Amino acid sequence: MSGFIAMCLLAPAFALHAGDSQISSQDRKFVQTATQESLAVQRLGQITSTESGNPNVKKVAEKISRDYLQANQQLRDMAKSLNIKAPSDVGPRSWQQINRVQASSGPEFDQVALQELVTAQQSYLRKIQDEAATGENAELKQFASTTLPPLQDDIYQVVLLQSDLRVTASASNSR
Repeated sequence: MSGFIAMCLLAPAFALHAGDSQISSQDRKFVQTATQESLAVQRLGQITSTESGNPNVKKVAEKISRDYLQANQQLRDMAKSLNIKAPSDVGPRSWQQINRVQASSGPEFDQVALQELVTAQQSYLRKIQDEAATGENAELKQFASTTLPPLQDDIYQVVLLQSDLRVTASASNSR
């Protein structure tokens, strides 16, 4: 009888561990890296919206910060339900990007900040696209598929803004 009781007490632990093994290493890696990178984009957006003197840059950066904060929260909630520990901070490469933005000022700030936002967003979107195409977990694939379009629009807005700033800078320099 004591063996039966022990088995009943341990069954939930075994079930939890068994559910853990259903998540592929690819999907786990996606959660780990995508969480860190969405945090990085969100922070870059936050810094840019706070420090930029350009109202258009501020507006786009605020939207990006909100969108990536929302995407990150959804991914973290999903990771928790799948029993995957998600990182709570950005990775070393992302810290370098954040530090470059924080170290810039004046007229070059917007250029540096927008370039780092594009670079960080491109990296994140590649991971989202890969997960949507080749991920094994249905929930994570669905997250990737539904998250992709609005975040692609965000990067498009940044690239347009970069182009506008270059045109404005060229016009100012030619006077």
